[in-house]
Amino acid sequence: VRVVRAIIKEREADCHVQGTVQDSASTYFDFPGQPITLSCGKYLQQGDSICLDDKWGFEVVCSHPIIPTKRYVNIETGRESLEISFRRERWKSIIVEKGKLANSATIIQLADHGVSVTSETARNMVKYLNYIDDLNRDIIPIEQMSSHLGWIDGMGFVPYVDGVEYDGQDAFLQMYKTIHEKGDYQKWLDTIKTIRAGGYTQSRILMAASFASVLVSRFDALPFFVHLWSSRSGTGKTVTMETAASVWADPRVGAYCRPLKSTDVGLEQLAIFTCNMPLCLDELQTIQKKRDFDDIIYGLCEGQGKTRGARNGGLRHSASWQNVIITTGEMPIIGGGSKAGAMNRVIEIECSGQTIPNPKDVHRVITSNYGFAGKIFVDEI
Repeated sequence: VRVVRAIIKEREADCHVQGTVQDSASTYFDFPGQPITLSCGKYLQQGDSICLDDKWGFEVVCSHPIIPTKRYVNIETGRESLEISFRRERWKSIIVEKGKLANSATIIQLADHGVSVTSETARNMVKYLNYIDDLNRDIIPIEQMSSHLGWIDGMGFVPYVDGVEYDGQDAFLQMYKTIHEKGDYQKWLDTIKTIRAGGYTQSRILMAASFASVLVSRFDALPFFVHLWSSRSGTGKTVTMETAASVWADPRVGAYCRPLKSTDVGLEQLAIFTCNMPLCLDELQTIQKKRDFDDIIYGLCEGQGKTRGARNGGLRHSASWQNVIITTGEMPIIGGGSKAGAMNRVIEIECSGQTIPNPKDVHRVITSNYGFAGKIFVDEI
């Protein structure tokens, strides 16, 4: 009994940072600079700490401010996530799946972002965040999220739809952020007009393929490849692909355009993410075995992810895509051994000469001015 009483006194001393009755009597959190005012219910604000007054006395739940500030609902799956805001030196926000916040084994991952939570305090943090979320369900604002780019029925085209945020793998977050307008639209347009006037057919085809990608689903068509290849270096293949990608985003390889160093699952995930926007893959020859080309063509042109089992039984949600896959390489992807189905899914273009005028100058312009034409095109549609 003496030990229990000593623990209670110690906890009360820790919680009463300011020692005022006003702190514990408040029914709302009142942290300086908080993004939203929420009811605290049975929890108490003691200075910067969040405490719980139970039959054992005061218990510190978290030593710094932390509150749910926004609820996100995935448009495709209905899965919910919460934006969690917390203050250490300053206020920061992270978006976390609600399933992770409901499990003491996974909520400790918040520590990676700077939240004060350990395996010892995880259970109390789970109870606290879910309680505050339920208590303030009518106050916390709701926004929608999408895990892919492209058309959403009844809403428009992501990422050009207001009020829709990205909800997907962190690996694609940086790629998502490349899709924006930068620089001067007229400079970009003048460069594209110069390329078209110069009679560079390969560039014109890839540009048309880039715009056509967002129309594939509108015609309920299957995905298809446009492959630009040449065994010679310096023809401008990569810059030509980057020019097509500059319609939508920062076109550099490693930004929106991706180097083809990926597993089959990785390529499938890229296709799911881009969905209706063009999937641009550079240097197809990095796949050493030519027989793999047919597998890639069939896999991506099916427009449907593989059926996989879920951890808790049943089947996972199988995502789909309808777009154009633009690729470059040093060799063709269709040969004498290719199947008819693969041939019918590929537009293959050999580059016997330059595919674009002054590749270095074009690269400099399109990496400084991009992202305008795609939004204009979608708005017109």
